Amino acid sequence: MSGMKWYIARRTIWAIIVLWITLSVTWMLLELSPNQGELQAAQQAAMQGQDADKAIEDYKKREGLDKPAHERYLSYMVNMYTLNWGYSTEWDKNVISLFLDRWPFTLQYILPSTMLTMLVGYGLGLYSALNQYDRSDYVATFIAFFGLSIPNFWFAIVLVLITAVWFSDLVLFGVDMSMFQLPVFYKSEVINTSETITIMGIELVRGGWFTFDNVKQLLLPVIVISTAGFAANMRYARAYTLEYANAEFVKTARAKGANSIAVTRHILRVALVPLSTILVFQLLSVFATGTVVIEFIFSIPGLGQVTYLSFVNQDTPVILGITVIGVFVALFGFLLQDIAYVYLDPRIDYGDRTGGAG
Repeated sequence: MSGMKWYIARRTIWAIIVLWITLSVTWMLLELSPNQGELQAAQQAAMQGQDADKAIEDYKKREGLDKPAHERYLSYMVNMYTLNWGYSTEWDKNVISLFLDRWPFTLQYILPSTMLTMLVGYGLGLYSALNQYDRSDYVATFIAFFGLSIPNFWFAIVLVLITAVWFSDLVLFGVDMSMFQLPVFYKSEVINTSETITIMGIELVRGGWFTFDNVKQLLLPVIVISTAGFAANMRYARAYTLEYANAEFVKTARAKGANSIAVTRHILRVALVPLSTILVFQLLSVFATGTVVIEFIFSIPGLGQVTYLSFVNQDTPVILGITVIGVFVALFGFLLQDIAYVYLDPRIDYGDRTGGAG
């Protein structure tokens, strides 16, 4: 088996082990914490004048909680690995079905935000480093510090205030700014309707995922998510570019007559090795906290909103599912990161990472 295949196999095995440990710890925490279903059963029985203890016993039998701990643990692990993640009483839906219904709403703004963060952030950082102490460098640095300084939730609220309140009756240089108003709250019914309108002789389709109306109501979430992301990427890209700008391989390339584009390509390829690590952590932070804040402010019915409401309502099956998805995304992201290391820097060998295998 080649070094790369053996390395991927080992990382996959380790990913399964880490996932098992995470699920086991989660199960232990659930066993030690109060069961929300038992509390609801007792409260309902008390309101109906029935025996609360009897209601709790019936609930345990119905949910299989009266079985020994090892049987409950085995049943729990089998259900998790077979995607039988339970039923959400709060959403009145199977957990897997709930996630399948909601993930497109999150992906539709996370994907363009990530691409914009990488292109703008790395591009500005590279240009700023190669034009150090120039006016453009100062402008890019100001933009970066602005993006890093403002909290996402505050920036989102300010944009809502500007677009929903100020633009409604603002006239600037004789131009009615209400025409530039952007939707503040996401309307999911937009994707379920379909009609064609004509604006300035151009036919636009209204309704559906890839339409003008849906893109318009995603602009504010994309701007908020991207601002802090590309600011951080710009600073990191500038720092790593400056680190390698005077390296020996760059001097050698210039001595051989390489043009500025070729030199920039060499610098960027080496700088992308540490930048890929930063990108993975950024994506994880956006998945863990950014989606919750954005979807709560803009009323987007995605996974972030589901996560927030599940914790508020103590919806255990959904919380477990979110935990599994988060761990899987992290493990998969780090695996892609290590593979990208070798592609970007051929000096890294899989044999060194697998104890000389392959």
